Amino acid sequence: MTLHALIFEQRHARIISWPGHILLFLRHIGLGSRRTNEVAGAFGAHFMLFWGLLAIRACESFVPRGAPLSCCGISVARNMSGLEPSSLHVVTRKKECRKKIRDAIKALTFEDIQSQSQCVWDRLVDLPAYKTAKSIGLFLSMPMGEINTDPILNHAVKHGKDIYVPEVGMNFESAQMELIKVILETQDPTFHKSWPTNRWSIPEPPPDMPRVAAKPGDLDLLVVPGLGFDENCNRLGQGKGYYDRFIARMTAGDTVLPLVGVALAAQWTGLDIPVNSYDKQMDMVIFPSRIIVSERTQH
Repeated sequence: MTLHALIFEQRHARIISWPGHILLFLRHIGLGSRRTNEVAGAFGAHFMLFWGLLAIRACESFVPRGAPLSCCGISVARNMSGLEPSSLHVVTRKKECRKKIRDAIKALTFEDIQSQSQCVWDRLVDLPAYKTAKSIGLFLSMPMGEINTDPILNHAVKHGKDIYVPEVGMNFESAQMELIKVILETQDPTFHKSWPTNRWSIPEPPPDMPRVAAKPGDLDLLVVPGLGFDENCNRLGQGKGYYDRFIARMTAGDTVLPLVGVALAAQWTGLDIPVNSYDKQMDMVIFPSRIIVSERTQH
């Protein structure tokens, strides 16, 4: 049998490889000794190990982290993100929820957002927690796609509340946030209109204003934005974790801080929001037509 015939037969038997080619060639030219077989076998083992590792790396680049490398016929679970499989499932479900809610918000008109925002703030100012609060953590709304905070800022300024607003700064990857006390020379409720904006076009405290950051115990009430909320007062954020980290710091050592989520009607999920242990539950969530109170607050 010729060398080409041997290769053809071996290839169709699906056992041919480059080391096999070498061994067949050596045998064809009369060097098929036992020593030759041992050398070729060792070379083949190292050769296949090398290509096997390359195949795994190639598959890893196309397979999501934590998923089995089934496309290579290899069941190797990777978890480079440090998340447990259940956490990875939560992340996937959150992404699906975010897309659904964002699509619903896009369908709202400017008039819808304005009228619903006013309804939410009318409910907030009637709450005893707001009426008795001397210092309040508020947020400055995005230009579109979010509840408008201008009415509540106006109310808080006119009623002499100490207002703290978010400062993210320029280091966006750290996902750290501070709430900075608003210090005004005059009681101007439109103070934020002349402030510089961050990458999301949200106003932030100017550098010439004295910087007084909130510490645990400084806030009597924190009004929290969110992309979505469910019936259990669970919150779905934008995905960076700014508020979860901030709330964790402000409530360290069992410091009490009432958390009130505010949202448009389209931001109610209708289904339970998937949560992780670090996700912070609200004490209540205010929608334009109702208020949802968490079980822990009721008790």
